[in-house]
Amino acid sequence: MHATCPSTNAAAFQNFAAVVPGKVEAEDFDPSGYSDSSEANEGGAYRMDTGVDIKSISSGNAVGWVTNGEYLEYSVYVQNAGTYDIHIRSGAVGAGRTLKISQCDQTLVQEFKV
Repeated sequence: MHATCPSTNAAAFQNFAAVVPGKVEAEDFDPSGYSDSSEANEGGAYRMDTGVDIKSISSGNAVGWVTNGEYLEYSVYVQNAGTYDIHIRSGAVGAGRTLKISQCDQTLVQEFKV
């Protein structure tokens, strides 16, 4: 189990778990919940405290690129039990890119194309 499971405010970005339903920004991942193969923030924006590659975009910031094996974790607070829809905005410069969604090491979506 990853350090951020179960989610706690202490594990969350700036000690505040995002409220679901709501918007979770990619760059607001948990400080100890990521893996990045480069040592520096190659995009040079927003969070210089991690090696995750974050770049500036017209509407704020975004994770610039992710390579095979890298991951980001998030702490969220679900106010009410129920079923929620997840909408992910992503893109890739090459064909054949995929993402996986898991919750506390349990795979929810094995693979979807980007």
